[in-house]
Amino acid sequence: MGLGSRIQQCLEAKQWSQSDLLKVVPGLERANLSAIIRRDAQRSSFAALIAKGLGCEFDWLVTGMGQQ
Repeated sequence: MGLGSRIQQCLEAKQWSQSDLLKVVPGLERANLSAIIRRDAQRSSFAALIAKGLGCEFDWLVTGMGQQ
C-alpha cells in the first residue's frame, strides 16, 4: 500500500470526495491528486499538506508506519 492508497483510505474514513480534499490543500490540483491515488504513488511534494488537510499523521501517510 502506497501513499495514494492511504489517502484514499482517509478520504473514505472521513466520507470525503477528492473535491473536499482539494478545498483544504492549497495548490493541489485535481489532476495531481487523481494521479497520486490512481498510481498509488510512493511520494508527493504535497504529502505534508495532504496529511494536514486530512488530519492524519504525516509519517503514517507517507510510510504506513505508526498511527493514522
